[in-house]
Amino acid sequence: MQRFSPRIAITAAVLVLLSLMILSGCGKDTVTIDLPEDVPSDATSGAETAVPEEPEPQEAPEEFSVGVIASLSDAGSLKVGLEPLTVTDADSDGVLTVCDAIWCLHERFFPGGAGKGFATERMQEGPAISLFWGEDNGGFYSWTVDGRQGKSLLEPLGEGSELYAFSYSDIPLCLDGFGAIEGSVTEAEDGTTGYEGVLTCTDAGGETFPVAGAMILIDGIARGGVATDQQGRFFVPLEKQGSHLITAVSADIPMIPPVCRFDFTVG
Repeated sequence: MQRFSPRIAITAAVLVLLSLMILSGCGKDTVTIDLPEDVPSDATSGAETAVPEEPEPQEAPEEFSVGVIASLSDAGSLKVGLEPLTVTDADSDGVLTVCDAIWCLHERFFPGGAGKGFATERMQEGPAISLFWGEDNGGFYSWTVDGRQGKSLLEPLGEGSELYAFSYSDIPLCLDGFGAIEGSVTEAEDGTTGYEGVLTCTDAGGETFPVAGAMILIDGIARGGVATDQQGRFFVPLEKQGSHLITAVSADIPMIPPVCRFDFTVG
């Protein structure tokens, strides 16, 4: 019988221990996977994704405009008399001006519209009219705003302004005076109802005088050939009820035609 050697036992125990240590290390390596930045990790995969809000639709801005009362005459002939006119920003400069108003006047009343009847040209001091009521008279045009002589086409207009645009008949001196009519509906001695008035003119020097021999027109018509006497007085019989436009034309003096509206009712 062989004796058991302590050396052999110790050696076997060390080998067993080394084997266990090797086996216990198997499978301990860790593998790391890098996720793309746009892929949520496990910690954020349950979070809700924010959806951008759609902008609310905006209403279209209201039309930029003012209402004025407008008149226009061409070389002593009244074309438009005290008509309500909506002025829009025709030149898109953000301001409603005399230029816009005269453009709108032509657009509404001139045959063919403003494209054929009205134009401006650029000057050192600002825009100037080069075409008015379809004619080029060399630049002899002007206007009044609320009775004041105009200076610039870029003058702003307010709600309710009264504009009178005109071309001169006295070229090149431009000595046309401003005609005016004052009167009322009345009854003559023979029982005829009509408009009784006086025609005057204020010249470039500011002097006002009666205009004799001028023809009176009602709604653009010379009824019965009525003319003013030496004191500028006249009487025009009326038949049709309603609103009427009265003006005058003089063959003797250069005059910007007067414009007057009145109402005629019976009873």
